[in-house]
Amino acid sequence: MNKHSARPDRSPEAIAKRKKATDQARAANIRQGYTPDPVLEAANARY
Repeated sequence: MNKHSARPDRSPEAIAKRKKATDQARAANIRQGYTPDPVLEAANARY
């Protein structure tokens, strides 16, 4: 993703990369005892 761009890259590769990153972060948070926040989860799904 171009850091100077106002909008995120919508290419399939960029979407897959962001999804993988959020999935890994979610797994790490769950391992540490995080309980899901519906608002945050919805925001992550939209991103």
